[in-house]
Amino acid sequence: MPWTKEEDEKLELLFCEGKSMGELINLFGRNRGAIVARIKKLELKEKYEH
Repeated sequence: MPWTKEEDEKLELLFCEGKSMGELINLFGRNRGAIVARIKKLELKEKYEH
């Protein structure tokens, strides 16, 4: 199932807030691999990790 723009925005916000992988899995109903891949595609680690 493709990610929507809204899901991308929500993922970015939650990632920025420091939500755990377990929380993200539960919130999005997607597996760890899908979330990790999306975080990488959106370059969230580069944007938010200090």
